This record gives sequence, C-alpha cells and structure tokens, in this order.
Amino acid sequence: SEMCIRDSDNNETSEIDGHVQVFENIEGEWIQIGEDIDGETKYDDEGNPLNLRFGINVSLSNDGKTLAINRQKRHYTGSSFIYKNISGIWTQIENFTVGYFNNDISISGDGSVVAISTYTFIWCQDEDIVWFDQVGEVFIFKNTFNRILICNI
Repeated sequence: SEMCIRDSDNNETSEIDGHVQVFENIEGEWIQIGEDIDGETKYDDEGNPLNLRFGINVSLSNDGKTLAINRQKRHYTGSSFIYKNISGIWTQIENFTVGYFNNDISISGDGSVVAISTYTFIWCQDEDIVWFDQVGEVFIFKNTFNRILICNI
C-alpha cells in the first residue's frame, strides 16, 4: 500500500513553499518512493517570498504512480500539478491554474481523472450594507490519450 505525506509549510530555508513525499509499505516498513517533490520558491517585486504552500492538498492514484498536488498562494491564484512516477522519478506531466484559491483536489483510482475545487470571495453591496461572499467551482480534467478534456461544473 502507498501513502502520500505533504507538508505545505516545510522548506529547508525560512520561506514557506512545502514539499510532498510518497511512501510504500514493504514488509511492514515504510520506504520513500522517489525523492521529495519540492515546491518552487518565488518572490514578489520587493524580494519577499510568496508563500506558495505547495502540497496544501494531495491525492494519489490506487497504484501509487500518479499524484495530484495543489499549491495555494495567499491572495493569488492557486495551481495544481499532476506527477507520474516514471522509473522511480516523480515527473511533472501537467499543471493547471483554474481558480483564485484551489481548495481541494482528488484523483481517480486509475489516475485518469482529476477534480479540483476552487473558491473566491466576491464583494457584495445592497444599499448601505457591504459583505463578502464565497463562490466556488469544480473543474474536472480527464486524460484521454494524452489530451486533457476540461469540464467546469
């Protein structure tokens, strides 16, 4: 059986980027599969880290060979990434930017379909009353012969 460990606040420097690890239980011992998948460090115009929070949500296919990872920037657009384990190396095969905040991610058992839920805040006003509300969407991505089909719900 495989297991995915994420730590969206872990980085070897002081910036918050995050990383993901995948383990397999072999004869009662958890062995890491491939190396850590580290988040990318990016900075704003003033040199401050963007705190990308790579690995805020993860999902692993049943065979443990396809991995979906969310990255959620604070006050920026979130992104999602699909990785495949190819000969023991986690290789990014796709990335998506679909919403303001990527809330959750789920991959199908066979690794061919990914669902990403997103949300954003909208500003509302009714006469003298102002409030913020959340609006969400779900995006479905299906990999069909290396062609990604998108359905927005």
